[in-house]
Amino acid sequence: MTKVVDLIHVRGDTFSQTLSLTSGLVSAFDEVWFTVRSSVPADSVSDETDALSSGTLTSGEIAGNGQQSWSVTIDNPNWPVGRHFYDVQARTGSGQIFTLIRGRLKVFEDITRSR
Repeated sequence: MTKVVDLIHVRGDTFSQTLSLTSGLVSAFDEVWFTVRSSVPADSVSDETDALSSGTLTSGEIAGNGQQSWSVTIDNPNWPVGRHFYDVQARTGSGQIFTLIRGRLKVFEDITRSR
């Protein structure tokens, strides 16, 4: 069952979230993805080239914390202010794909600009 969790972020800050999963099968997944998009893609889209961010467990942006949570950290994401969409998907060794978490990501304006 997919868990729905809406997130918030301030533009320019490091994005750091621990996402708690509902599946006890997390340790059995071969690959885990975190993707942020400005809109839900059409059925014909088959890759992440138009995503605002996309990372995998192996890229270092996602780290496992046991079987029930994953930490996602992205340094200085260049996400525009507004409402976006994200999900965390995983693939088992047998090739099955599961969406573990999905939701909206609200990016707020940052005020300090002199860094």
